[in-house]
Amino acid sequence: EAALEDLNRVLDLDAHYFGAWMSRGHIHIQLGHLDAAWTDFGQALQIANGHSDALLGQGEILRRQEQFDEALTVFSAVLNEMPEHLGALISRGETYRQIGQYQEALADFNRALEIQDQWVDALAGRGATFAALEWFDEAARDFEKASELAPHDVDVWAGRGDALRQAGRLGEAVTSFSRALDLVPNHFWSLLGRGVALRTDNDLGAALEDF
Repeated sequence: EAALEDLNRVLDLDAHYFGAWMSRGHIHIQLGHLDAAWTDFGQALQIANGHSDALLGQGEILRRQEQFDEALTVFSAVLNEMPEHLGALISRGETYRQIGQYQEALADFNRALEIQDQWVDALAGRGATFAALEWFDEAARDFEKASELAPHDVDVWAGRGDALRQAGRLGEAVTSFSRALDLVPNHFWSLLGRGVALRTDNDLGAALEDF
């Protein structure tokens, strides 16, 4: 909220400051104010017509609103102009994954990793896609690499734990979920995942504590 107040003051002083509209749009997305974010990115596009980052912002809003066809249209339009745009590849890959088009998702994540092989979002997205395909060992490998690159990312540790659990590597799964819970003690999916892994491993007392 304090950041929004500062950005509002900046825009009062200079309503044509592209960066302030973009920053405010991303903050509104984080706060769940999607209509306000759409307006902010629209203002940015009035200043810089066709700017890829502003278009991606609007595409992300469409994705969060589950307007998947419209989101894919936006991301694909950016990629038509900039085929190696990492943000567009990852956003389109995530959208394909959400709607169950897993091969298309893998193609986008693989392309992103060809461009930048240490891109955490691409590794995590591909890992989640592998998990959806029930290719759990492949998923675990991607999340393991992502966790090495982003050791403070709770979602990466939770994803790693889930992939390891479904691969039957229960001890490693518990360790991964515990790392996530060290970062965010009440992280719901990590508590649930660790509880399920402990229950599967017949450590019922510890599982009850998580549940």
